[in-house]
Order: sequence, then C-alpha cells, then structure tokens
Amino acid sequence: MATSIRILHNYLTDASGVTLTGGTPTDATQYPVANVKDARVRKVTRIADETNAWLKFDFGAATQLTMWAFLNHNLTSGATVRLFGHTSDLGNAVADWVASATLVATFAHNSVASTASFITSGLITSGAAVSDLPPRYKNGNAYFNVTKRWWFFHVDDTGNADSYVELGRVVGGRYIEPTQGIAQPFNLGIEDESEELALEGVAQTVMRAKTPFHAGEFRHSVVGNTDLASLAEMYLNKGKKFEVLFNPEPDTNINELYYAKLTSRMGMTKILGGSGALTTLDFGWKESA
Repeated sequence: MATSIRILHNYLTDASGVTLTGGTPTDATQYPVANVKDARVRKVTRIADETNAWLKFDFGAATQLTMWAFLNHNLTSGATVRLFGHTSDLGNAVADWVASATLVATFAHNSVASTASFITSGLITSGAAVSDLPPRYKNGNAYFNVTKRWWFFHVDDTGNADSYVELGRVVGGRYIEPTQGIAQPFNLGIEDESEELALEGVAQTVMRAKTPFHAGEFRHSVVGNTDLASLAEMYLNKGKKFEVLFNPEPDTNINELYYAKLTSRMGMTKILGGSGALTTLDFGWKESA
C-alpha cells in the first residue's frame, strides 16, 4: 500500500527554546544564519565556506524528529549533504560529528524514491533563470525517526561556482500522515501573477514580474475522526497566515515538496446521522515563492 500524503506544519526547529548557530556568513547583516528560520523562503543565508557549511540546533532536551527539509538552495548535484544527531554538543567540526554522532540522513542527489534526497535547479532545462524558479525545484527532504538534543546539518559543495552555500528555509519536525490518502488525481497547476502596467501620461508600459508558483487542492475521502483531528490541528495551527509543507506522494517522489499557504476554508462533508466520519475533506493551497 502506498504511503499517504505527509504534511509538516509544526516546525520544531523554530521553537523559541531552540538555539541556532552556524558557519560564517558572507554578510552577517544581509545573509545571517538566522534567515533559515524566517518564514519568507527567499530570505536566505549565505555561508562563506562552500566546503564546510553547517547549521547546529540545540533543542535544550532530547527531541524526536521524523522529517528534515531545506528549500531555495544553490547546491550543485555533487554536494555532500548530511544530518547528524547527538545527545551532547560535539563542536563545529564535521569530523567530530562523523566520528561520534548518529548519522541521521545522507541526502542523495535526485534520489526521489529514497528516504533522503535533494534536487537542484539544473533539473529544469527550459531555460528559466534560477532566480525565477519556485522552491519546489530547489529543495531537500528526509524522513527518519530519531530522538536527539543536538542536530548538526552539514554541506560540502566543493564544486559550487558561487563559493558559498545558500539556504533559504530549513525546518525539522514531526510530520503527520493521514491514514486515508488524498484522492487521485489531485488538482495541481503552475501560476504566474506577473502583470503589465501602463505608465501614467506616457504611451509606455512596465512589467511587474513575479516568481511563478504552484497551486492546487487536496481532497481526502472517507475521513475518520483521527485524521480529522490531525488535519484540523494543521489548519488551526497555520490557517492562511503561515506556510505548511506538503509531500503528496512520498514513496515515489520525496522531492515533490510544496512550501505553501492554505488559501481556502477546510471544507468538510459530513454524513448526517452517521458515526462521525466525513465523506470528504478538502483544502486549497498556494506555494510561497
């Protein structure tokens, strides 16, 4: 049986008690490490050493995580990307984490049917500029089940021509997985809200360009009370204000990852006089690009 959609909405790495440190940024004012905790996916950090870029999270106590994702990066296909966990702080040298910590995940490039993979902008060959691509095409994702206090995320991208590692959003938490999969086929599209604007008083126009984004709708059929509770928690936690991570088919494409805001109500069709089960539950979403 195929794995159901996986959803991450409770970003434990963003919790107020979590301490974040990292490698030296190229510009501590414009690209600080703290940007990876900023909900705006285009607000990035740039770590100056492309061969030794790292982030370290101290949760203050042992914390179970089952998913780790990063979005809007500049990595090349040859990058070595790893996540480690340990009960104590092993410092900032990756060699010490390799020697003593639990290797939680190694992200293989474009290994979409695995449990840890990342994809790069080079997979899009249409000629679109990298800056025009939504984060769906520049992400990494891993599934696991590990409980540790200290988490060390490391990138070695020796062949990166930028001479720095750029990371937008980096999140870890515990995903939810409804027992009832989403109805197939699901509604999905790419939209572009760029528009041509006329200049006042002259026969001239300007183009207000925006980054294209994915948008869609998910529908669950025959939803029981347990799934309803977890999906309602997502909606109440994020509403239309904050982003949620969706991975519709984790078995076949771990990198079909949408960092999106909900755009509709959570519609529910209830059986009158029934046991509490719903016939359908649906919600719309729009990728934050």
